[in-house]
Amino acid sequence: DVREIGSVGKVLAALLAGDAGDGPHTRYYRLHRERIVGRYPYQHREAFRNADGFTGVASRKDPRAPIEARLAFAHSDNLALMERLSRIPRLLPAATALVTAFGWHPPPDFEPVVDIPLGRLHGAPQTVQGLFAALADPDHLGVACRPTVLETVEPRPGREPVVQRALARRRRARRRVCARAQAWLQAHPAARAFAMKVLSGVLDPSLGGTAARYLASFRAGGPRHLRYSIAKTGTVNAGGPGHAVRWVWLAGALETEDGHRYTYVAQAGPLGQRETLGPHAAGGQLGALLLPVLKSLPGIEPVGAKP
Repeated sequence: DVREIGSVGKVLAALLAGDAGDGPHTRYYRLHRERIVGRYPYQHREAFRNADGFTGVASRKDPRAPIEARLAFAHSDNLALMERLSRIPRLLPAATALVTAFGWHPPPDFEPVVDIPLGRLHGAPQTVQGLFAALADPDHLGVACRPTVLETVEPRPGREPVVQRALARRRRARRRVCARAQAWLQAHPAARAFAMKVLSGVLDPSLGGTAARYLASFRAGGPRHLRYSIAKTGTVNAGGPGHAVRWVWLAGALETEDGHRYTYVAQAGPLGQRETLGPHAAGGQLGALLLPVLKSLPGIEPVGAKP
């Protein structure tokens, strides 16, 4: 269950930037390739490419042109978020504490300026879901940490007790992460407010959000009149020629007008160690799989909507 989370790790970048006082319209500037290669020589070309969105290198002729924070997160802009994190004082201890609290695992020689935007953190789906549950409701300790989860595991005959124990372990892990995340978010309300604003842009087609192609109708202020709706996509590159994608992620949380709250995490990847999803896979594409599930959830239509 534990694997690289890709750009889902940018949720941490949002929390760190929000805690440093950023707002949705704060201007970011993209870190130059030369600075990354010179300062972080162990990084290579995937630092400049993002299957979910833009790197900023090819999308603008002048890499010095500013980009607003809300666009940087909506586009999953690697270089802009690297540059912003590089200006946060005492980043390493703050980032390490967050990664540990949220149940994720940093790589050896953890360098948060690069490893957080590129998602070189390892985590399980239940820990990702726990973080989004805490973001959705940080004020009622323990309440949001028991989300309704649609378990789709079909055990083989005779394996039911084993599967039930595994599912119980997952639920406990989700609750632990959610409780720790809630405690941190209560102590840092500005970080949570900023993250909620910029992660809502991931679903907004007017901002070019990476999940907007399939889930735009579930954005905040959209046709379903949700109180809030946030999401983050992620891809994990396999490395080597062709920039093939190994895994894709899509995680989010939403609340309906009548108070129904939901969190979701979807991931896809090959079973074999050598197979990939090809060079064009992206986390936003999982929205096509989630769309019918989200539409069927109780309370998802606006209050007073006609059947």
